[in-house]
Amino acid sequence: MSLLVQAISAVTVACMMGLVIAWRLAIVLIAVEPLIIVRFYGRKSLLKGMQQKAIEAQNECSKFAAEAVSNHRIITAFSSLERVLKMLSKAQEGQLRENKRQSWFGGFGLGAFQSLTKCTWAFDFWYSGKLVLQGYVIFKEVFETFLILTTTGKVIADAGSMTTDIARGSDAMNSVFAVLDCETNIDPDSP
Repeated sequence: MSLLVQAISAVTVACMMGLVIAWRLAIVLIAVEPLIIVRFYGRKSLLKGMQQKAIEAQNECSKFAAEAVSNHRIITAFSSLERVLKMLSKAQEGQLRENKRQSWFGGFGLGAFQSLTKCTWAFDFWYSGKLVLQGYVIFKEVFETFLILTTTGKVIADAGSMTTDIARGSDAMNSVFAVLDCETNIDPDSP
């Protein structure tokens, strides 16, 4: 609930400040705000997903390597070092293929989000330049409005990406309270 209040208050204050400082520019920036939110949210989600998959792949290969190290005397005694190394490289082949695929996907995704940012900024600064040339705003107002509304997009995206973590925490808290509220079948007054 507090995260929702924070996001709503940040958006309200930022929009009001932007409209007071330079209303012509603020209207355009507010119109492209969803693109900024998509960019921040998508980038954070993509990086989080890639990190999780990399950790899982590393854990799977590490388990195999740890087992081989703990059983090194048996492996040496039966002269099966070559066979264990082949098994390890075979286990890593699938992970290597998956990591290459994920890196291509991540590269294209991060590149798309970065280009979305640059295109949005280019449009914002182009329009700002038009307003400056026409004398409707000054440079100080342009940068104040731009920074206020861009950081607001990041606040909204962070709030959106944190909702799953908050939901998990809420579920965990609910299960703890369910255990605490549970009534026992054992009568405490009976000896």
